Amino acid sequence: MPPQRQRRGGPPQVEGTGKVDVRVGLCGWTVSQASYVRRFPVVEVQHTFYEPPADAVLTRWRTQVPAEFEFTIKAWQIVTHESNSPTYRRLKQPLPDSAHGQVGVFRTTPEVLAGWERHPQDLVHVVDPMQTETVTPERTYYRLHGTSGSRHVHTDDELRRLRDLVDGRPSPYVMFNNLPRVGDAERFLAVLSGEGA
Repeated sequence: MPPQRQRRGGPPQVEGTGKVDVRVGLCGWTVSQASYVRRFPVVEVQHTFYEPPADAVLTRWRTQVPAEFEFTIKAWQIVTHESNSPTYRRLKQPLPDSAHGQVGVFRTTPEVLAGWERHPQDLVHVVDPMQTETVTPERTYYRLHGTSGSRHVHTDDELRRLRDLVDGRPSPYVMFNNLPRVGDAERFLAVLSGEGA
């Protein structure tokens, strides 16, 4: 068997095998930041869905983690969700009446275009692979919510299926967003390293 290098916060990379470096993390910190950055190489920031943070906040986040740690950000709901979504209750500035019916679903209305200006442009199609497949397999980003609801614990079969789905894809992301996400993500890392399921 080829030698393995343990990469801090992620699955081992097997030298000389061409194995993909799967980026596994959680949606939200879930555990203390100090513990998190030792266990996972990436976090999906949920805050950005509700309101894009100020540059000073982004700078503070970056200085609090190791240089190789990665943040992914959820697209702002102004870009992705229609104005009748209950998530709009968390907006700091309520939508003006004129914007209702003009936001979300990646429209090119002035309101959505203004949202794009406040948001990075490097978007990918994010899906739960237990429900549907991405239309951007060359930039795979899976967000697992739990096949039977948020309390779902992913089975060994599901984790093996997930491993098979990411196999051969360039630098895929697998982010767990179900309630037992920490355990599922750690079990998935074990599956990737050949130690689990």
